[in-house]
Amino acid sequence: LLEIGSSLSKAGVVWGDVKPGNIVSFKEVVTIRYKAIDFDSSRRDGGAGATLHGPTFISNEFLAGDSTTMVTPGYVSPERATAIQNKRNITADSRQDVFVMGLIIYQLFAKKPYFTPKQIENESYLQILISDDFKANLEAIKHKNVKKFLQEMLARQPSSRNKFDQILKKNIFNASSSISTSN
Repeated sequence: LLEIGSSLSKAGVVWGDVKPGNIVSFKEVVTIRYKAIDFDSSRRDGGAGATLHGPTFISNEFLAGDSTTMVTPGYVSPERATAIQNKRNITADSRQDVFVMGLIIYQLFAKKPYFTPKQIENESYLQILISDDFKANLEAIKHKNVKKFLQEMLARQPSSRNKFDQILKKNIFNASSSISTSN
């Protein structure tokens, strides 16, 4: 999953609609491969100084009133949640995708989504994310290395999050690691 994010980031693309339903898997002989789908919300990484909108890559902002920049409830970064609440544009940044990938990794290890169905339904998840004192609740994660890793991915401030290439260098994901979603 993180390799998908890293590949997109290296290409200067912010996926913008990271969610479990947009990651498909298929078996190739003995390995399982993952592919990303649904790039309607993709933007060029604002850090690259260019703009991207939909498939034409002409904007680097998620525009407040643009239907292609809608998010899936429960799979949004704090900065996008703030932009949604304030009806403001936001510059695309790959660390927004890092945060949402963190939510998916949380879901894999905790065996439940980060936000409850009630928080999704009443949109209180947005208030949780935009709170200045937001800190990821990782009580459901038992493995200390995974917990530390997710604390970095789910940091409130984008500047506190590593980019995908830095994440892939972490020892937690080395081939010798024994971490699995059953830990």
